[in-house]
Amino acid sequence: MKRIYIFILFLILILLTSCKKKQMQIKELDFYDYIYAKNTRVKGYLVNNSSKNLYDLEKYLYNYTEKILCKDFIQESEEKLDNHNLGSNDKTIEIDFFRVSKEIPWEIKNEYIPPYHLGEGNPSDWIGRFIYSFNTNQICYYYVCTRSNSLLKYGQIIKHIEYKQ
Repeated sequence: MKRIYIFILFLILILLTSCKKKQMQIKELDFYDYIYAKNTRVKGYLVNNSSKNLYDLEKYLYNYTEKILCKDFIQESEEKLDNHNLGSNDKTIEIDFFRVSKEIPWEIKNEYIPPYHLGEGNPSDWIGRFIYSFNTNQICYYYVCTRSNSLLKYGQIIKHIEYKQ
């Protein structure tokens, strides 16, 4: 009888552990850092356990982007941009977010080669973009979306939020 109680308790613990809401996590994609059109620094980040709730996702990504855009990072970005295009007045920083998938695993090995479409157009795992303008010293644009995970409609945008200043 004691074994049955222990077994039931063990099953309950397993169920509770698996049902627990997983926290969103973000990490930098080292290979996704480049200068585009000589006036934009583009950085990429990977989101694990991205929220299905669009407003929670928006808030989380917005707050994370504000942390990225510290004074040192902005200054470093401006120096990199100045080295590529002296005299450009319309400099920006673009922060792209991608969800974890089969093509973009959370644990990326050193020999990982990113998918050809990563960051081009509207890839199926891209879930957010924030653009910081040096002219206004703030985020001037962002787009956040939730995407389908179903086999037939994988990557299809379910809902989105777009903000333009």
